[in-house]
Amino acid sequence: MDKIINIIKRLFCKHEYAWCQKIEPYHILSGETFYYACLKCGKVKEDMFIKYD
Repeated sequence: MDKIINIIKRLFCKHEYAWCQKIEPYHILSGETFYYACLKCGKVKEDMFIKYD
């Protein structure tokens, strides 16, 4: 039931996108992952992985 509610929220959401970072323990040594996601419903529009040198 929660999946249906989330799908309906995403359909009618007036998206407010912002760049966010998810802390992932296995990426600490290799790089960081950034997501361009809606702050209201959580829909991810784009993601980007930045690798450490």
